[in-house]
Amino acid sequence: MVAMTVAIYAYCGAVLLSSIVNNAIAMDAPHLPALITFLLFPFSYSTWSISPKATLARTIVLSSMAACFGALLLAIVQYYWFGMRAEGGAGNAIVFATVTCLGVMICLAGALSGIEKTRVLRISTEPVERFGATMIIVTVITYLVGGLTGILVGHDILESALMVFLVSGTYLASGRHMPLMEERTLPATSALGQRPGPSK
Repeated sequence: MVAMTVAIYAYCGAVLLSSIVNNAIAMDAPHLPALITFLLFPFSYSTWSISPKATLARTIVLSSMAACFGALLLAIVQYYWFGMRAEGGAGNAIVFATVTCLGVMICLAGALSGIEKTRVLRISTEPVERFGATMIIVTVITYLVGGLTGILVGHDILESALMVFLVSGTYLASGRHMPLMEERTLPATSALGQRPGPSK
C-alpha cells in the first residue's frame, strides 16, 4: 500500500510540476482539483480494508459481470436503435471501451485465479491475493496501452474506475483485513455470556 501511495503521489506531483514548468498553471487550474481523487488513495484504502477479502473479491467479479452485460445492452441499443457509435453514458467511445475492457478482464481474471468454482467462494486466501495482483496489472496495462495517461486527470469516469480497481486490487493483493470494533469484542462478549457448569 505504501509503494502504491508513493507512486500515485509522484504522479500527482509530476502533473502539477509540468503545469508550473510549462507556464500553464492558470489554464490547467480547473482540472487540477481532480487530483484530489488520487490523493485520497490512503483513506479510501483504509475504508475498504474493513471488508473481508473473499467477500470483496466476489463482489468485484459479480459487479464487473453485471457491468459487462449492461455495456453490451447499451452498445446494441445505441448502435442499432439510435445509429450512433457506442459510448454508453461516458460521452466518449474510447472511455466507454476502456472501462468495458476492464470489466471483461476482471471477469476473466476472476475465472482464471480460482476464487470461484460451482458458485461457491473458496476459503483459501491465495487465489484472492492472485486475483488482486492481476487486477492491478490489468488496470495499469489497459490504461498505458490505451494511451489514457494524458487524459486521465479531469475525466471523472476514468479517475473513478482507476481508483476503484487500484484500491481494491492493492487491498486484495497485499492488504490486511482490519476487523470492526464489534468483531473484535464478539468473542469476549460470547465468553462472558457463558455460565460455568455445576462443579463436581
